[in-house]
Parts: sequence; C-alpha cells; structure tokens
Amino acid sequence: MTNRINKQELVSRLAEQTNQTLAATERTLDILNDIVISAVRNGEEVFWRGFFTARVKTLAPRLYKTPKGDYTKDTSFKLSFRASSAALERNVL
Repeated sequence: MTNRINKQELVSRLAEQTNQTLAATERTLDILNDIVISAVRNGEEVFWRGFFTARVKTLAPRLYKTPKGDYTKDTSFKLSFRASSAALERNVL
C-alpha cells in the first residue's frame, strides 16, 4: 500500500506554510480544483510547468450494439493527467 495525503492533510500543510487559516486554504484549493475541471471540460489543456498537464483525449469511435439489436457509433473521452518531466527528474513523483 502506498502512502497518501488526503485533502485535509494537504490543506493543513499548505495552511501551515502560508500562514493562512484552514478555511481560507481549503477555499483556495476548491477554487483551483473548479478552475482545472472547468477548463478541461471546455476542451482546454491545463499546463502547470514543473508539475502536471491535464487534458481530455478523444478516443476512437466504437461500434456498440443497442438492446434493440441496432448498431450505433459512440465517441468516448478520457481524462489524461500526466506529471511533468521536470517533476519526475526531481524525483518528486
């Protein structure tokens, strides 16, 4: 099992290092989360130099059989979240 930091621990550490209240820090993280999700949903690539890149990839259309026996094509999407090479080189991740 890997060690994990949950949101509350992340908020606590960030608040301690920035001398902000827990509530203010949590609001800031929630806003950052909302901005990233909104941008990705709108087809934008989110690039944070030295940390990560997030974007939506369109997968090749697949042919599905419906319950009525008809066939339909459906395009699927996949969230791609990739750590930056700089973060990997620093052995951060």
